[in-house]
Amino acid sequence: MEKTQLTGGDGWNAREQSYAAMAEIAILDRNVVFKKTTFQSGVRDWVMHLRTTDGVKVANPIELLGTNIACRLLKKICVDAPDQAHQVCLSRLLVQCLEYRGVARHLIIEPWTEQDLKGETFFEGNRTELARDCKFKQAESFRLVMSGGQKSDLPAEELYWGTFSTLPKVEDSFKDADLTKLAVELYSKIVEEGEGDAVVKLNSLRRLITSHWKNYFADFQLDVPVRQRRKLFKRLMSVAVRQSSSFMRQVAYALLLKSMSPQARNTFNFSFREETLFSIRYGSYPFLGNINVGFLHEYDEHHAELLNALGGALVGNESDRAIEEAEDNLFRNVQLLDEFRETRKAIRKDQRFTTRDNRQKSPPKETKWKNNEPPDTREKAPDSELITLELIDQAKLILDDLKPRCRGRVLAMIEADADWDEAAKTQGVETFRFRKRFLETTQPNIKKALRRKNQRGN
Repeated sequence: MEKTQLTGGDGWNAREQSYAAMAEIAILDRNVVFKKTTFQSGVRDWVMHLRTTDGVKVANPIELLGTNIACRLLKKICVDAPDQAHQVCLSRLLVQCLEYRGVARHLIIEPWTEQDLKGETFFEGNRTELARDCKFKQAESFRLVMSGGQKSDLPAEELYWGTFSTLPKVEDSFKDADLTKLAVELYSKIVEEGEGDAVVKLNSLRRLITSHWKNYFADFQLDVPVRQRRKLFKRLMSVAVRQSSSFMRQVAYALLLKSMSPQARNTFNFSFREETLFSIRYGSYPFLGNINVGFLHEYDEHHAELLNALGGALVGNESDRAIEEAEDNLFRNVQLLDEFRETRKAIRKDQRFTTRDNRQKSPPKETKWKNNEPPDTREKAPDSELITLELIDQAKLILDDLKPRCRGRVLAMIEADADWDEAAKTQGVETFRFRKRFLETTQPNIKKALRRKNQRGN
C-alpha cells in the first residue's frame, strides 16, 4: 500500500516554528515551494517546503501565517470585511502564544502508546489497589472499544478537541458580546493605532499576554467579573486556533495556485481525497478537532502511525471504506486515550492521599526552656465565648444605638440565651455564617457604641 507521511518526519517543534512563522520580515513567496507527489491511484499530494540558508526543508503549516501572501490576504479581507479582518489578525497573533507545557497549557502534547491505552502502565509507577483495579478495567475497555462494542457518543471533532486541548469548545466566531469586547481591547493593546503596516515583536507579544493573564485582565473594561476573565480569554484562544486553521488553508491554497502556470491554474480542481489531504495538512479536519497537524507537533510513534495510516488510505487504491476504517481506528484510539487520562488523574489523586495518610507522623517535640527558666504561669487570655456573653449583656443597654442589622443579631442571641445554633435559625442562616458575621461586624459595632456612650457619660 502506498503511503504519505502526514506527520513531521524531521520532528517539528511548534514553538520554534511558530516564532519563525511570525518573524518581523515576512517569508517571501519565492521562498515557498510546493512539492507534488502523484500516486498510482492518481491522487496528488502537495507538501510545502521553505528555502533557507541550510537548504530546502519541510515547513510547519503554522509558518503559513508568516508569509507575504498572508499579509496580502489580510489586506484584502480588511477591504471586503473590516470586522472579520480584525478577528483574523488577532487570531493570527494569539496562536503565537499557545502553550504546550505546564499547568497553563492550551494544547496537550505528550507521548502515549498502545500499552497506555490497555492500562498496562497504570500499576508500574502507582502500586495502589485502585491502580491495579483500573489496570484490568482499562484492559476490558480496550477490548470493547477496539471491537466496536463501546463507542463514544461524542462527534469526532468534539472528542479529539477535548482530548488534545484544555480550551473550551466554542463557536468559530466572536459573536458573543463579552468575547468581542475582550478581542477589541486586546487587539488595541497589541497593535498601536495608525496607518500602514504594523510590526509586532513576538517576545513582546508573549510578555504582554503573560502579564495580562497573571493580572486576570483586571485593567480591561469588561462586564465580566475579574475572576472569570481567564475563562473568557481561553474561549478567545479557542476561537483563535480554529480561525487560524481556516485562514491557513486560504493562504496555502493561494500559494499553491501561485506556484502553477496560468493554464494549470484555470483548470485546477481538488478531488475529494486531495481536498481531505490538504485539509489535514493546512486546513481544518473534523477528526483532528477541526484544526490541522501544524498545531500537533512532537508526534509520538503511535499517534504518527494512526495519522499516516489515514494518509495511506487516502492515497491508495483502496475503496472509501478503507478511509472510513482508518478514521474509525483514529477515533477509537482517541476515545481510549481520553479514558486513560481521566483514569490516570484519579489514580494520581488517590496516590497522593494514600501517601499522605501513610506518612509517618513525627512525635511531638519536647519543650525546652532557655537557661532552665520555669514555664510561663501567666493566666491565659479569656475565652472569646465569655467575651461575647459579656458584650451581649452590655449590648442590652445600647440596642437603640445599633444599626437594624446588628440589633437583629443581638436580639437573636438574647432570645436564644447566647446559643449560636438557635440564634442562626432565628436569622435564617447557617451557624458558621451567623457566627462569622456577628464576630466580625456586630461585635466591633457594639464596642464602638459602648465607647461613645461612655464618652457621653463623662
